[in-house]
Parts: sequence; structure tokens; C-alpha cells
Amino acid sequence: MTEADKLLTRMRQNPAGDWTIQDIERLCSGLGWRCLPPTGGGSHWKATVADEEAILTIPAKRPIKPVYVRKLLPALPGCMGDGETREAALADVQNAIAEWKDAARQLGRDVPSPAALGQWRQRAPRSLHEKLKIIAAREGVSLNAFVTSVLAEAVGKKTA
Repeated sequence: MTEADKLLTRMRQNPAGDWTIQDIERLCSGLGWRCLPPTGGGSHWKATVADEEAILTIPAKRPIKPVYVRKLLPALPGCMGDGETREAALADVQNAIAEWKDAARQLGRDVPSPAALGQWRQRAPRSLHEKLKIIAAREGVSLNAFVTSVLAEAVGKKTA
């Protein structure tokens, strides 16, 4: 297991950890991604894979917010684990990830890479946008976090 793989595993286990932009740089470097520093007086680093159009901009504040760490990590639909303790759950999740990737390869399916940054721009009617903002505020989360959870739930129902 490379140092980048170990760092990626630690970030998956604890996206809310005290991660710094230097950790993001090490991860990108180890995975062959580009991690560009702010330019022209800006404050955001840019992480991208050379062949990908998606660019994740990351504010260089310390610590890096968990939402940015999660966006760097691949999503494996249906992959989950559990356990009686936090340690047991983390071990089970690591095993589940390895098994998920193995099964996907055996079935001839693509295994998402950390390069899939999961961003797009979506237009919505103002009335829908306002309703979503109200619900997100009521639940104490950002609009992005709320919409992501609603989409994940809907996709989970359709694939079950």
C-alpha cells in the first residue's frame, strides 16, 4: 500500500479530521493528480486529474472542511459496513470497499476513481430553490448537503 493509499484510507475513515492543504497536496501528488496553488491573490487551491474537466476548488483554510475531503473520495454505490464499535465498523467498511471493487471488476463494471469529483451545475426554478433552502435551513445543513442527501436517497431507492 502506497503512502497516498494510506492517506486516502485515513481520510475516508475520518473526513472531519484536522486535514491541511499540505495533506491534500500529498494525496494529489501520490495519486498523480494536479493540485495547483492559489493565483492572483486568491485563496483556493485547485485539485484535478489531468484527463478530467472537473476541478475541485478547496479553500486553503486550516483545517480543511470535511465536505472538501469527501469530494475527493470515490463514491461506491451500495458499499457499506457496520460494527459494534467504531473500530469494528471502520474495519468492516475497509473490507467492504475491497470486496465492492473486486465484485465490480468481476462484473465488468467501472470502479469509480477519486478523480470523479462529483460536480455539475443544475438550474432549478426559483420556487424549488427557495423551498430547498428553507428545508435545508430547518435541518441545519447547507443547501448542497441537503440536495446531495435527497439525491443519494432517491438513487438508493431506485437501485434497491
